[in-house]
Amino acid sequence: QEALEKIGGKAWMVHRHAEPIERAFEGQRLVYLTPDAEEELGALDKGSVYVVGGIVDRTPAKGLSVRRAAGLKIETRRLPVTDRKS
Repeated sequence: QEALEKIGGKAWMVHRHAEPIERAFEGQRLVYLTPDAEEELGALDKGSVYVVGGIVDRTPAKGLSVRRAAGLKIETRRLPVTDRKS
């Protein structure tokens, strides 16, 4: 949480929870957003909770958020963002 505050996270329009996501949203459909997901996110579903993984990572560990989601049996999607490294 401290790292998120350092980059202006208090101003973001998101809900934060101190408890683990599997407890905070028990019984709800979760979608873990991660750049390592195989499938791209399509239309948003109002009945789903979207979890943003690795938002404050400066050097993200490849596959970390996908493995976490798999361990929790949560589906994953990646945002439709084009890589502009050129």
